[in-house]
Amino acid sequence: MYKKCHPIRDREAYDLYLAQNPSCMICGRSANLSRHHIIGGTGRSDEPCNLIVACLLLCHLLAEGGIVKHNGKRFMPLSLGQMLSIKKARSPLEWNAERLAELRGSALPDLEPIPEWVDAMYFGRMPR
Repeated sequence: MYKKCHPIRDREAYDLYLAQNPSCMICGRSANLSRHHIIGGTGRSDEPCNLIVACLLLCHLLAEGGIVKHNGKRFMPLSLGQMLSIKKARSPLEWNAERLAELRGSALPDLEPIPEWVDAMYFGRMPR
């Protein structure tokens, strides 16, 4: 049973997170960046374990559950399990599954493989 959590609202830390992470954690772009809360809603907390940096061109919308057409390709939304895997791979020192489950108010889904196109973009093997 998960107790009611207390999300942290910290605008300064929220803004600092982007300054400290100057590229999209999904595709690797370094322009037009924003932060994305992995756990939103009532669990929306400005803690590093709950944040990723995502580009506004492609990845933020995918993280929000949207479908995007880019460079003639159709990209499907990223699931929570995929987002958790991305967070764990790109920011292992910030990974805190217990806190994320607390923010969510329930167990986290299983980690899912990071889509091949995500790693291909991130590591420069596919045009961004």
